[in-house]
Amino acid sequence: MAELDIGKHCQIDSCNQKDFLPFVCDLCSGVFCLEHRSRDAHSCSEEPVKRESSTTGGSASYPCSFQDCKGKELLPVICPQCEKHFCLAHRHQDDHKCEKLEVQKPRMAATKELVQKIVESKSGSKSKGRRGAKNSATAAKVALMKLKLHAAGDKGLPQTERTYFQVYLPKESKDSSQPMFFCSKWSVGKVVDYAASLAGLKNNNNVLTAKTAMKLLENSSFEALSSRLCVETGESRILGSVDDLDSARVSAETSGYPHCFAIRIESYSCKMAGDDKHMFKQFCQEGEPHVLEALSPPQSTSATSPSQLGKSIEDGENPLSDKCCRKTLFYLITTLNESFRP
Repeated sequence: MAELDIGKHCQIDSCNQKDFLPFVCDLCSGVFCLEHRSRDAHSCSEEPVKRESSTTGGSASYPCSFQDCKGKELLPVICPQCEKHFCLAHRHQDDHKCEKLEVQKPRMAATKELVQKIVESKSGSKSKGRRGAKNSATAAKVALMKLKLHAAGDKGLPQTERTYFQVYLPKESKDSSQPMFFCSKWSVGKVVDYAASLAGLKNNNNVLTAKTAMKLLENSSFEALSSRLCVETGESRILGSVDDLDSARVSAETSGYPHCFAIRIESYSCKMAGDDKHMFKQFCQEGEPHVLEALSPPQSTSATSPSQLGKSIEDGENPLSDKCCRKTLFYLITTLNESFRP
């Protein structure tokens, strides 16, 4: 195995120790170990050269040029603008009042003044606001009192059954929002219809001549799901298929839920009407509703029957095998049209 040639031996004959990090004397240029690295340890033959310090006028110090300053520095500290010597305390232009000092003009003074005025006005308005309402709870009570004072609704409702809301209206309405109150026993649909009538908005939700006629489907699974539904969130309890809503409200309030809602899960079937019905009639004129049709037209120009479309790729006649009846294809088209309608 080859040995690595790393390090050097000490030049002292009595030592001759191999050092991996040898020291080189800066006078005699000899190589020594850690123990003999100093000049006295290896009796260096070279004498260090004494450097004479250059003096100007018999003094090696540089006096400060600033008026009434008696400071001196061993090294020159020269200002790059006026080219004069200064001490460390007066080395900057501002400190020794340099002759060539350029005074910077204040930037955007008018803008800073305007921003300061705005900040002062905001701080004054905040302090005034804190005087009126001591804390957030008092401010919330004041806002609720104003809401009840200006709210619109059925004046015949008792106070215990009123629920107050700040209703935000659509963009096309005159007002952005309007305070209203409703009966806590009303359903969501009745609340929406009553809010639309109070705001004077167009509402087609309760019109029987709507575009799509809906039919309620009786579903025992949904009824079982509604009867088992019970959701507790925040200050509200949501129940399904409640026979006696008043007793349910009392039970919820005793349990720490001041709001109780009764819901029901229902399913509806949409019957074609209007444009969809007219389109379906035209679609059926081109073929029978239950005739199988391909979801994509054939690639060849020759006519292809549905039986040929059903063959697999192995037959070598046509790779298209997916097909459905024309009625299902019509439902697919109307669904896509409704999804991408602007």
